[in-house]
Amino acid sequence: PLTKPGHPKIAQRLNGLRLDSTTKLNPGLRLSMNLLQQRPGNFLRNVVILTDGQPNDGAGFDDLAHEARLARITIHAVGVGNPGDLDEALLRRLVSLTVGGRYQHVSTLAELARALRAAA
Repeated sequence: PLTKPGHPKIAQRLNGLRLDSTTKLNPGLRLSMNLLQQRPGNFLRNVVILTDGQPNDGAGFDDLAHEARLARITIHAVGVGNPGDLDEALLRRLVSLTVGGRYQHVSTLAELARALRAAA
C-alpha cells in the first residue's frame, strides 16, 4: 500500500528484496498506477521507477504511459548500473510519454539520493 516518505515499512520492504534474473517492470508500474488512481485528484501522482533497465518484457510500456498521462500520473525513471547494460532508450521513451517525467542515470549512492529528491 501507499506510505508516507520515510515510513519504516519502506526500508523493511527494500531490505527484503532479493535479486532475480529479470525486472518485472510492467506489473510494478501497473500496481503503482492502480494505487494512485484510487487517490483523490489533488493527491500528488508520481511514480519513481528504480531499475537496472532490463525489463523481462518490453511490450506494453507505451500503453501504460498513455494511461498514466490520462490519469495525470507522472512517471520518473532512475537507471542504476552500467549505462551500457541499461535500456536507456526504453526508459527515456517511457518518461517522455507522461507529463513532467524525467529519466536519470545513477552510479553512486549520492547520485541516487539526488535523483530521488529531484523526482519528489
